[in-house]
Amino acid sequence: MELGERVVVGIGSSQKSRSESNPWSYEEREQMVRVVVGGEVMIVGIEDYQTDSEWAEKVVEIVESEGCEPHEVVVVGNNSWTNEVLEEVGMQVLESGLHNRDELEGVKIREMLRAGQTGWRERVPEEMIEMIG
Repeated sequence: MELGERVVVGIGSSQKSRSESNPWSYEEREQMVRVVVGGEVMIVGIEDYQTDSEWAEKVVEIVESEGCEPHEVVVVGNNSWTNEVLEEVGMQVLESGLHNRDELEGVKIREMLRAGQTGWRERVPEEMIEMIG
């Protein structure tokens, strides 16, 4: 949040929910982000598309609708596919690094939830525990 005047959080696969990879709806994921980072950010859903170029075009459309050009945007993320596609349309990409990946990886936390294990509670921000259940 120190990198720019405005922060926009993109929630990918926003049309998907109740699946193994996306167990929560876009609205639920948006609320989770808001609970943790507060109201200082804009949150947008980004659906999946058939091709990389279609997906990138949608992201550019979102950026331009906010009055920015792709070259003015700094993307912070660790997904190599996302980073590569957005670099190709002229966005600057920074990797934030993966903090404590073995414990905080979303896949592992979702597996713990499905298995009924309680250790997930130690791996998410306190504000989210009640939301997740």
